[in-house]
Amino acid sequence: MKTKTLLFPACMLAVLAFISCNNAYSPIADVEKFERYDVAETGDDLTVHEEKLTLRYGFLYPDGTWAIEPQYKDASNFRNGIAIVQMWNTAPHWGGINTNNQWVICPRFRSSSDVYGAISSIEKGRAQGVELWATENPLSGTYGYLDHYGEWALLPRWKSAQQFRSDGYAIVQTMVGLWGAIKKDGEYVIQPIFDSSSDVSNALYRLQEVL
Repeated sequence: MKTKTLLFPACMLAVLAFISCNNAYSPIADVEKFERYDVAETGDDLTVHEEKLTLRYGFLYPDGTWAIEPQYKDASNFRNGIAIVQMWNTAPHWGGINTNNQWVICPRFRSSSDVYGAISSIEKGRAQGVELWATENPLSGTYGYLDHYGEWALLPRWKSAQQFRSDGYAIVQTMVGLWGAIKKDGEYVIQPIFDSSSDVSNALYRLQEVL
């Protein structure tokens, strides 16, 4: 297969490291090991295809042979060397692979749209951790925040968590049921003393008026 160059800027390629999850069947495990791979091909010549016998998705070369054997519950075509795929298990584990079927974005996301946002963040050259996604860890039932590589930027420790707002704050619920708001480093900007998320939202509004 002809090698192609990613459409990312050269300066960005120098600093980006793409993460691949070794243990594809336990994507939520805290002890997971990672390896790093470069994305050398765009995947423009590969087409996502469902195998009718197994109802699993893989990727075909132009001649109709399998480039990546059918193994995913759902998949999209490659975009700049990354394809969004869903694993076959009970939890909605979505992530991104390269053309060698290696994990670029670990399959910890709960929706394909979140992975799409993660890919967009990578393409825009955002620093790791600038954008975060609230995600549940199915093993513990707690919520944390993933960066655009699917790594835990903020480890799961909340009963509930909302996405970060444009002001850089996110509303979270502690395990005892109280609500507060955090910054992207996990520190509380509004202490978790409120009985509802709407009370925290009002507190954040008042905080913005003071700042």
